[in-house]
Formats: sequence, structure tokens, C-alpha cells
Amino acid sequence: MPEPSMINRALILGSAAVCVSLAGCSISQQAIPNAKPVAAATQQAASNSRHRAPVPRETGLLPLQISITDLNSGRPPSRFSFPGNTAPIEIVNASEVLIELESPKSTKRVSLDTGSVTTEMAQVSPGHWRVQFQYLNLHNSGDRRAALKINLVQPGGTSQVSLPVLIIHDE
Repeated sequence: MPEPSMINRALILGSAAVCVSLAGCSISQQAIPNAKPVAAATQQAASNSRHRAPVPRETGLLPLQISITDLNSGRPPSRFSFPGNTAPIEIVNASEVLIELESPKSTKRVSLDTGSVTTEMAQVSPGHWRVQFQYLNLHNSGDRRAALKINLVQPGGTSQVSLPVLIIHDE
């Protein structure tokens, strides 16, 4: 019959193998010296990848279609799908802008934050929202970068999409 210490070691090693394969069990530091919990490494990797998230940043992965038209520029509308990436949207400061949004029909309310003013979007039909406004960037810092933040109120909570803007100043 094997010694009790051999049985204990076999049980500890067997438990450790099960814990590692499940990648969620924390192993006692006394059972295996210098062992690092697997969950901590996984959480660190997830945290690092979060800091490299592409623009725009979304909270909640809602399927959205957004159309943005700078009415003074004469350019065709910029169209975006989310989740996904976009390049900065060029908007002439003090220009008339039209934003149309297609969201899940369960969306209760949508607001738009330009950094200078927050406005409610009008519901045209279930899941279809629209707002027309004069885009004014009141931060005369010389920085041409800004963002439009779209906040959506859903039955399960609020989600936000941030769209990067490149401000064109008339000089």
C-alpha cells in the first residue's frame, strides 16, 4: 500500500490539474508554492485588451445604423454600422447637421451629447430616430478633435456610442 503522503500528493496534483483545466479555480498557495492563480492572468489579459479598444467605444453591443449629414458641406451622408470602427467624421463648425439612427425597436429614448449641448432625438417610428441641429464646438482650444456621444435608453439599461469628430474651422 502506498504511503499516505504519496496519496496526498497525488490528490493535490489531480486537484491542481482539474483546476487548471477549468481555468477558474484558485489553488491554495500552500498546496503548490509559487503558483499564480490562473484567473488573475486571464483578467489581466482581458484588461490589457480593453485599453486597446478601437474607436468608437461602445458600451453594450447594440446593432445600430447611423447616418450623419453635414448639410452645409454638400457631401453625401456618412453611414456607420455598430458595433464597428469608424474614421473621424468631418463636420464644419457652426454647420447644420442631420443625424438619423436605426436602433433596436425596444429603444425607449435617445439623446445626443455634442460636448457643448445635449439634445433629445425625435422618434420617427419604432427604432428610427432623428435630430437636426447646428453643430457648435464652443471649446476654442485649437484642438480639432471632438466626439458625438449617442446615449440609448433600453429596457435593460443605458448604452453609449462615441463617434470621433474632426472639426473643420472656417477661417
